[in-house]
Amino acid sequence: MSTFLGEDRLNSLTLTAETNKVLQSKWRTNFGAEIGLLEIVFLRAGFLEKEGNISGMTYGGGIRIGNYRFDYANVPSSKMIGYERIDKISLIFSF
Repeated sequence: MSTFLGEDRLNSLTLTAETNKVLQSKWRTNFGAEIGLLEIVFLRAGFLEKEGNISGMTYGGGIRIGNYRFDYANVPSSKMIGYERIDKISLIFSF
């Protein structure tokens, strides 16, 4: 579920939340928010809970210039791979 809040298209606030349950596992809840400024800069924060004891705060941001978008996120990870948090970076081209 996502909700767009705001009075103009240049600045925005998006809130999202979900709850899910797969077969015999427990209920998992995720939520987050994104603030968009001038449709160029985006700041994000939230909470992630996944199978395998992966849970914690998430944060990141992005920049959009023309058809290009650069995104960064820092999310919790499984301690089994040796890291408690990982960084995700993406470069997106839209046409």
